Amino acid sequence: GAINGLNNEDIKFSDRLFVNTDNLRGFASRGIGPKLQDDFIGGNYSYYGNISSTIPNGLPDKWNAITNIFFDTANVWGVDDKSIKDSNKLRSSTGLGLSWISPLGPLSFTYAIPISKESTDDVENFSFTIGSAF
Repeated sequence: GAINGLNNEDIKFSDRLFVNTDNLRGFASRGIGPKLQDDFIGGNYSYYGNISSTIPNGLPDKWNAITNIFFDTANVWGVDDKSIKDSNKLRSSTGLGLSWISPLGPLSFTYAIPISKESTDDVENFSFTIGSAF
């Protein structure tokens, strides 16, 4: 993704690009990219890519559970304020996920290990989600 202002205008914070945990597992949602003090401020450019494959999990088919392995990569960079430290280092992670259509609704468990990261990134190895987004 990319966003640029017309006539060299700066991009508002609310319009900047971020990467969420669905696109880069192993990192907190909005947990990579340029930072101002302790806050991630997003960037003018973002990228993410995912490779995933289902694997057998040994659970009965009637449980509606799917296990997958994945490799994710992403980055957020490019801020209008040149005084902010900005890195174009690609982040990546690999891991294992389980999605289950339970009697309570959809449940998702993910364990991911970052392969490449910056020291300022917000790492989140385990995530758990109830329900789905529309």
